Amino acid sequence: MITGVCALPYAANAANAATSEYCLKADGLEELLKKYDFDRDGCIDSEEVKVFQRDVAVMPKPKPKPPAPKKDPFKPAPVFLVRDAYPTGAAITNDTKVSDAGALVSYTDDRIAKQSALAIKGAVIAGFVWDRELTTENLKANSYLSRVALLTGMEFDRSIQNGSKNTGSQSAKGGFEFEYFSPNSYLIRQYVKADAVYTTDFDGKASIFGFEAFWQPMTLGFIGKTTQLTENVWLNFRPTLALDYFHVADDGVFKTLTPGDNYLWAGTKISASLIFDNLWPDVIDKSLTFEAKYIYLAETLNPSSKRNIDYVQVTASYPIYKDNLFLQARYTNGNTPRTLTRQDEFYAGLTIKLGEIPSSPTSVAAITPAIVR
Repeated sequence: MITGVCALPYAANAANAATSEYCLKADGLEELLKKYDFDRDGCIDSEEVKVFQRDVAVMPKPKPKPPAPKKDPFKPAPVFLVRDAYPTGAAITNDTKVSDAGALVSYTDDRIAKQSALAIKGAVIAGFVWDRELTTENLKANSYLSRVALLTGMEFDRSIQNGSKNTGSQSAKGGFEFEYFSPNSYLIRQYVKADAVYTTDFDGKASIFGFEAFWQPMTLGFIGKTTQLTENVWLNFRPTLALDYFHVADDGVFKTLTPGDNYLWAGTKISASLIFDNLWPDVIDKSLTFEAKYIYLAETLNPSSKRNIDYVQVTASYPIYKDNLFLQARYTNGNTPRTLTRQDEFYAGLTIKLGEIPSSPTSVAAITPAIVR
């Protein structure tokens, strides 16, 4: 505010600027004061200063910024999923082009032979996913924990027949997953999954308990995510490093296992898929997916026993109702995780897939972290 009787002219030269405390140095302010030099003498006199002071007093004050909304570190969301058994990847990736195979239920009734059979293979999962609130500070960080999930459920691989022996297993599972996001790294994301698992046979005699865990990376390349190859073709490749540990209290019907033994399997669980999206719109107007699941785990505590897990499943699927009901052909060969039950089977029919994981906040299209390339 100007307090003197007369300020120096707003066009004061450099010499005057160096000798007076009233010199107007800022060009923008000088232009403003020209409006108050009513007599055009190049100086703001006492009367002109009063007008200036009056105007300043009645100028509207800027409104204060509203307080920033309080942000919780994580936002919980409930989850319910129906998927195929023996998962090979983390659930919380939320990659929309990933085609996790659905759960199958088949029933046959031979009225002449008076035999019926029910086959179920899949997993039912429920729990919560917590998303980290995304802020500018997050993106500036080298890395941070961006998602956490607590999931529990049941997994079934059963064949139920009347008049003959039932087969298969059922498992109760509960554990966690988390996503570690590194916006400035070649290794963009890391997923860690760990589940406590209890497995038994159809009559509950078998008792097998332990845990399953794996680490799944996502890089700047094609590893761990879906990559668009052409306008209509997508490739997904999700490898993991896996470790399974189980103790067999009772083998039940799983005679390949030894009661009282411990098993530590180490290796990989991999899924890969090719998605043809609306490739022939006049013939096929939805996505046709070819998917392969491969699990290889070597038994490390007693490698000479050759009780390794070597399991492959190849699937072709086509949605007939949204992203829930699929027409599917599936071939499975190998010995299954946990029970080492040998399978060599072909299935053609319908599968069902329900539920989605909420989107990760770091996957929002508007956010483009600066990634070192």
